Amino acid sequence: MANEEQLKVLSQGVVAWNRWRQDNPDDYIDFTGSDLSGEWAYLNGEWVCLAGSDFHKADFNGANLSFSNLNEANLFEANLPGVFFLWANLSGANLRGACLNGANLTGADLSGVDLTGADLIGTILVDTNLERSILTECRVYGLSAWGLRLKDAVQKDLIITPFDEPAISVDNLEVAQFLYLLLHNEKICQAIDTITTKAVLILGNFKPERKAILDAVREELRNLHYLPILFDFDKPSTRNTLETVTLLARLARFIYSNTPMLASGCAAAV
Repeated sequence: MANEEQLKVLSQGVVAWNRWRQDNPDDYIDFTGSDLSGEWAYLNGEWVCLAGSDFHKADFNGANLSFSNLNEANLFEANLPGVFFLWANLSGANLRGACLNGANLTGADLSGVDLTGADLIGTILVDTNLERSILTECRVYGLSAWGLRLKDAVQKDLIITPFDEPAISVDNLEVAQFLYLLLHNEKICQAIDTITTKAVLILGNFKPERKAILDAVREELRNLHYLPILFDFDKPSTRNTLETVTLLARLARFIYSNTPMLASGCAAAV
């Protein structure tokens, strides 16, 4: 349940809220289930601006922030699952490490937003503006993306698998959706077997000490206009794992692996 005292401070405006936040940096912020649209959006016919507000690590679980103005707000590691951000202005906001699991961002302006490491599992992105945004190391399993604006967006290492499966990452949000569809739709898989792609499948169990080499390989592939697809075997391989790798190998133009036996097995299957 939302903290009424904190809501009272917030109702006094962004200056009062930021002053209180500065004085209470370690307090747990709880706006769970609050409706911050409607009367929060307008006051005497004028827009109430929450731009630049500090909501780091705040809990907005299930809140309604539709049509709100959170331009350049600090939402670092904020808990935002199931939040309604319909047509909200979040341009320039800091959403690094934020949990947006199941949030609805239809029509929202996320231009220039930093979403590094954000949880976007099941997030709804319809007609969302993501121009100049940073989408790096986000988990996008189950994400719904339609009509996105992605001009000049940075898209790298988007993880398309859930937490309990080996991580598969790509560098394009729309490709992420397509690739996941391929992994779960045999007919589409068969249809694209004849398509030449620029995908390069990178297989292996990449320990921390090898990460620099892995990053260098991926960066060079990107410079050569290839699309690196990383499959990191940090969990025991299973039959399903081998089937997934085989499918990815069929899509890839090249295969790079630090696990020779697995790579040769994939080549034989292809």
